[in-house]
Amino acid sequence: YMFFLFRTVTNYYFGYKEILLSANQEQYKVTFITNMAWSILYVAEMIISVTTGNFLYYVIAIFTVNLIRAIILNIKASRQFPELRKYRNVKIDRDSINHLKRNTGGLIITRLSSVLVTTTDSLLISAMVGTAFLGKYANYQMITTGLMSISALLPQSITASIGNAGVTESKRSMSKSFETLNLASFFIYSSLTIILLTIVNPLVEIFFGPDRSLPFFSTLLICINFYLNNQRELLLTFKSSLGLYWEDRKRPIAEGLTNLIVSIVLGRYMGFDGIIIGTIVTNVCINLAIEPLVIIHNGLRTSALWYYLS
Repeated sequence: YMFFLFRTVTNYYFGYKEILLSANQEQYKVTFITNMAWSILYVAEMIISVTTGNFLYYVIAIFTVNLIRAIILNIKASRQFPELRKYRNVKIDRDSINHLKRNTGGLIITRLSSVLVTTTDSLLISAMVGTAFLGKYANYQMITTGLMSISALLPQSITASIGNAGVTESKRSMSKSFETLNLASFFIYSSLTIILLTIVNPLVEIFFGPDRSLPFFSTLLICINFYLNNQRELLLTFKSSLGLYWEDRKRPIAEGLTNLIVSIVLGRYMGFDGIIIGTIVTNVCINLAIEPLVIIHNGLRTSALWYYLS
C-alpha cells in the first residue's frame, strides 16, 4: 500500500513539469520516455513473476520505474526551461490565482461526476440485473475502453495546439477550426462505431466463449454509448485547452443526478438495456446539449446554433 501511495505522490510531485513539455507541443518527448519506461517495466514484471512470484518485488518494480521516469522528465524540463529557476521566487498575481482556483474547483466537480456516472452503471447492473450479467458487460467494457484509449489520441494530441491558438488566433479562426475538427470527429468515430458493432460480438465469442456475448440490441446500445463518449472527446479537449471548467461547473452535477434517476427508472422496467439507455439519455440531453454551448459561447464567443442544427 505504501509503495502504491508513494507512486501516486511521486506523480504529483514531479508531474507538474511534464505539463510544460505538453503545453510547448512536445508531448512526443513525454510519450517516448514513458513508452521506454513501461517497456522496461513490463520485462521486469515478467522476470519477477516467473523467477520469484513475490508480489512485493512486483510492486517495488512499478514504483522504481515510475520514479526514474518522473526524474528523467523533471530533469529534461528543467534543462529546457531554465526560467523555472530564474523566476522561482516570482509571485503569481491575485487574479491568476483566483482563476486557477475556480478552474480547479470546476475540474474536481467534473472528475467526481465522471466517476459517479461510471460506477453508477456498474452498481446498478450488479444490483438490478445480476453480477453474472455484469461480468458479461465487463468484456465489452474492456474492448470499448481499449478502443477509446486509441481514438482519444487524436483530440489529446492537439490539446496544446488548441490552447496556443486560443491565445494567439482570433475567435473566428478558432470557430472555423472547431467546425472542421467536429466534422472530422463525426466521420472517424461513426466509422469506428460501425466497425465495432460488426465485430464486437464475434470477438467476445472467440476470446470469452459463445455464452458470454450479449443480444444484438444490447450491443447496439453499448456501441451508441461508445460513439457519444468519443464524440465528447473533442468538446473535452477544447474545454480543457480554453480553461472553461468553472463555466461548466453546473453540468456535471446535472449529469450525475440525471444518469442516476433515469437509469434507475428505466432499469426497473428494461433491465440492463434501460440502464445503458439512461446513460445515453444523459449524454444526449445533458452533456451534448450543454457542453457545446459552454465551449462555443464562452470560449469561441459565437453562436452555438450551427452545432445543434448540424
